[in-house]
Amino acid sequence: MGNLTPYIKSSVKTAGGKKTFKFFSTSAITGVGVSLVKTQFLKKTLPNLVNDFPAHTSYLGTPVYDSLVLGELNETNTYIDIFGEGVEYAPIRFDEVLLDVSLMKNIVATAVQGRNKTIKQYISDGDYVILITGRISGKWNGLTWSKNGQYYPEQEIQNLVNICKAGYMIPVTSAFLNNIFGIEYIVIQDYRLAQSEGGRYSQTFELNCLSDQDVILEFTEEDVNNEETLNYILNV
Repeated sequence: MGNLTPYIKSSVKTAGGKKTFKFFSTSAITGVGVSLVKTQFLKKTLPNLVNDFPAHTSYLGTPVYDSLVLGELNETNTYIDIFGEGVEYAPIRFDEVLLDVSLMKNIVATAVQGRNKTIKQYISDGDYVILITGRISGKWNGLTWSKNGQYYPEQEIQNLVNICKAGYMIPVTSAFLNNIFGIEYIVIQDYRLAQSEGGRYSQTFELNCLSDQDVILEFTEEDVNNEETLNYILNV
């Protein structure tokens, strides 16, 4: 591999009015020359940069560029349980969270006699598989690590467990999920909360989820009165 040291180009006018160019390695620039080169480079580069401003700050004052919200903030969040009763749950926002998104396409592979390999038939895209790993930390109020006077963030963890128990899709707010993948709702398949030695002030969690979306059935009163048509619409 050749020398990857960056080079600087300078031009010099000769007596005949022609320009000649000289290239020299930045490793040969020392002292004041380094500062001058850096200054000129930054002057040309920085105006073209787009600042990435944080969405908000954490409880410690550090910048948070993207968070995850399960449920609708400032809204009443409910779902219908298996007994047909409405269950209310509190939304929760995570600042200490990482998201891992993958997708498996629905492809039918058919083996054909006398032919190596298979014939692939694309059917559709599958659901997004979302792995959410994060931590819920207690909040310092001057005396303890929680607003309610407890060292362990029990109420926040109970809110998370209530969401995980929901037998319905959960609305999510996240720039990563919403803007890049178009994911607005998720269904939590399974979840895991594990204790850690010496970690009384916080709780780690892991959620395995699938993407979901609203399904809107459109039919008229005439369709409802027609049993055959209604069965077709409901796919029963």
